[in-house]
Amino acid sequence: LGMLHAARAVGGMIAGLGLTFMGALQRRGLAYLGVIFSFGASLMLLSADSPLLATLVVVALVAGAAAASDILTQSMMQMVVLNALRGRAMGVWVLAIGFGPLGHLEMGGLAEMLGLGPALFTNGAALLAVGVIVNIVAPRLRQL
Repeated sequence: LGMLHAARAVGGMIAGLGLTFMGALQRRGLAYLGVIFSFGASLMLLSADSPLLATLVVVALVAGAAAASDILTQSMMQMVVLNALRGRAMGVWVLAIGFGPLGHLEMGGLAEMLGLGPALFTNGAALLAVGVIVNIVAPRLRQL
């Protein structure tokens, strides 16, 4: 368990430092879509029954995608939202983060019904589907 938590921390730290050293990205929206797709694919990979080392690497990838998603969401919000509305936008973002435990509840219920592997795979596939839908419905995101 300690190794899994360490892998998660390492993945998040590498993603955060990587984005920091990359500087100002020209196409944050495109990077965000890439992160969403890699997040979903990583969850699907995590569903496989793999040796410990492979699992640690995939956990680091999942955590890195989660961290990059948070960082890119915040930076795009700062770019797009008017100064006068930034507090409201942050409030909506904090509200969305507050609903995170509902996802944990969903994952736990799905894991109870289907097993852990299928639950991870299903959630990863759902995240990929969300990425495809956002790519179609919000094409302007790619230009941010």
